[in-house]
Amino acid sequence: MKTYNTYYRDETHLIEFLNKNNIEDRKSILVQVFTGLNDKHTIEKIVLSIKNSLPSASIIGTTTDGEILNGGISTYKTAISITLFENTSLHTTLVHRIEDKIIGKKLASQIIRENTKVIITFADGLHTNGDNFIQSIDKICPDIVVAGGTAGDNATFENTYVFTQDGITNNGAVGVSLNSDSLHIHTDYSFNWQPVGKELTITKAKDNIVYTIDNKTAYDTYAYFLGEKIAKKLPSIGIEFPLIISGKKMPIARAVLAKNSDDSLTFAGNLKEGEKVRIGFGNVEMILKDSYKTLEKLNNKPVESIFIYSCMARRRFMPKSITVEIEPLQRVAPTAGFFAYGEFCTMENKELLNQTMTILALSESSKPITINSCDYLQKPHIEDTIEALSHIINTTTSELKATNDRLKTAIEGSRDGLWEWNLSTSQMYYSQRLKEMLGYKEDELDNSYRTWVTHMHPDDRRKLFEEAKKAIQNRTPFHCKHRIKHKDGRWIWVLNRGKAFYNEDGKVIMISGFQTDITKE
Repeated sequence: MKTYNTYYRDETHLIEFLNKNNIEDRKSILVQVFTGLNDKHTIEKIVLSIKNSLPSASIIGTTTDGEILNGGISTYKTAISITLFENTSLHTTLVHRIEDKIIGKKLASQIIRENTKVIITFADGLHTNGDNFIQSIDKICPDIVVAGGTAGDNATFENTYVFTQDGITNNGAVGVSLNSDSLHIHTDYSFNWQPVGKELTITKAKDNIVYTIDNKTAYDTYAYFLGEKIAKKLPSIGIEFPLIISGKKMPIARAVLAKNSDDSLTFAGNLKEGEKVRIGFGNVEMILKDSYKTLEKLNNKPVESIFIYSCMARRRFMPKSITVEIEPLQRVAPTAGFFAYGEFCTMENKELLNQTMTILALSESSKPITINSCDYLQKPHIEDTIEALSHIINTTTSELKATNDRLKTAIEGSRDGLWEWNLSTSQMYYSQRLKEMLGYKEDELDNSYRTWVTHMHPDDRRKLFEEAKKAIQNRTPFHCKHRIKHKDGRWIWVLNRGKAFYNEDGKVIMISGFQTDITKE
């Protein structure tokens, strides 16, 4: 097999390129088209030009948020990758979306054969749930490698297209199966997004729509941690600050694709209620380390072509570093691909990833290549500020977590329940011990101001509020004994001790404290 890559200008230039490389029409030709020209008429014209010269070729394509060709990166261009196979047959299909879990099964069932080794597939990036899509493919062909990604539209998040030689759709998927008894396949991925800050919990979600995180709206969560000014730039800014799921075998991130009218957020992949997540950002230092690892894994493997399906965030957030990890692959074999809204990867399992660079290396030859990664990689001139900031955040986060863990252990070992009232967001927090004090389980009592007021004895409310008001004015701690209602209906006596916290302008932003059951005292 052999791959030839070029940028499409017009039909005349394409014909000259084909003639120059002695590429003649035959069935075992795969043409992948990656275009930043997000216009249906333009795409149809490009496909027609290819079909005029290579009528027997299998064509699959997608719109992009950037194109990858011969180790370089472009935008608003059309990259064409032409692969000539000797012992591999190809079958393509286009499936319009009815339901995500159905189109994946339908696509796979239409193109897989007895000797299918890999499926390359592109799904539209805005309507199709890539997570459900790839999982449904897995049910049809669990042993077949799947690669590719979801289409982009230059971060306008309005309309994406995928297409074959037979048609184009903005609401569906396309795929091609590579069927062979001699095809060698290698897949890999590079992540390099660093989770920072506190661990958060997805408290309400359905598939890829997240309604609340830590019982705050998904939008408010982003606004709280990134600032209102940054949050207003969602969804585009959300690509740079994904949610990273904790506890997975391989790092999986979920990037924001849309902000909804109810302040929920649509992500480029599913998030489940109860999952723990942290906000992430790009780590330049880790990219360089993984660039070496990616090359080392290719060493002594047969490689004739490399296809790269990478996340749009990598190009936008770390363009210089992206060039560093892509360009060395071109020295191994011809490279082509695109920047996507989600990447399909097959390692131990099939996954929809975000923020990653995935590669699919193919060869019909069994001759291995030899790579000395030191000859391929040179450390670039990285922004030292970003590298230093990454280290500061990681160190600070680690120290804060250790401190919080010690504090949590101390609180859980005491009789006290912790409460917090964030006045800037009107959010309340009650620790598990406090809820247990009232006879409730963790999920049985809402973290709301209303919960506090309705459980407090009516005759004691004024006294507690007056004590708190006096303490705020005098900037002193307060304490007050009062009654609060247990789940079984009885009243218990508690001691509340609290303190107010102020911003630089002297405005109260938070009140927090401890509650102790003193009924038996």
